[in-house]
Amino acid sequence: MRSPFIILASLLVCQALSAQEAADTLRGRVVNAAGAPVEYVSIGIPGQKLGTISTRDGQFELVVPRDKAGTVEFHHVSYETYYLPVSDYAKNLTIALSNQELAPAVAHSGKVRERYLLKRGVAFLGDQARCAFVPSGKSDRSGELGSAVNVKHPFRVEEISLPTVSNSIPECVISFNIYRVSDHDSVFENILTHPIYAKVPVSPSEQVITVHPGEDIVLEPGRYFFGLQIVDYSRSSYREDTDGLACRVYLQSSYFRQTPVEKPIRIPINVGLTVKGKEYL
Repeated sequence: MRSPFIILASLLVCQALSAQEAADTLRGRVVNAAGAPVEYVSIGIPGQKLGTISTRDGQFELVVPRDKAGTVEFHHVSYETYYLPVSDYAKNLTIALSNQELAPAVAHSGKVRERYLLKRGVAFLGDQARCAFVPSGKSDRSGELGSAVNVKHPFRVEEISLPTVSNSIPECVISFNIYRVSDHDSVFENILTHPIYAKVPVSPSEQVITVHPGEDIVLEPGRYFFGLQIVDYSRSSYREDTDGLACRVYLQSSYFRQTPVEKPIRIPINVGLTVKGKEYL
């Protein structure tokens, strides 16, 4: 039985693909230039609410109803986006990704101070509201939600933390992404060059998941979205009648998207991410 706390399921659960009589099933493997598998690649068709993710060994499956057929996009922060046109649909695909070219580093000097760039905000409904990240359907991943912030001065990201209420998903792996938001919320550019993953232990109690990025991340002035989503878990051990990865809800502007390649939409809540680092004045 799910506990009776509030779950914003309509926002946070990817809807399973309904049965379709006429559909193409795309199966295959995502590899890099050396032929090694690429894990946790976001795969989908923009505008159609269809998406999935590659497994740890690069395997994927995407069922595409023929009335929703379109160019399939493959996204990973370390590689260039790959586009698969309808004419190349097949049941046994090998998708070879090219390495992402790194942007030149920008040096900053002057006064430096340690501070929190992002804090939790005000708890919604007196700290009683909850949201749940729950893998669902063939996507095998949750929707993406997080926190948004406006950066006034260059800021070096050194620590990202997520407070959780509980977790019932075995071998849960979450991915943190950082997007620069521009053109009135119409463009979301992932600024990472290496993925940021964290394991979330199963626990009925509160815990804080903290990561320290393995790359030098400096945010120039602008608006940013720190998003997180489930990218892996034990499918054989997971029970769908549990609460998933539960977090408190806070009143602070953020974004949400249901499938990997959809454009995020603005929402008035977040899950309490905190971001700590150094600000250059």
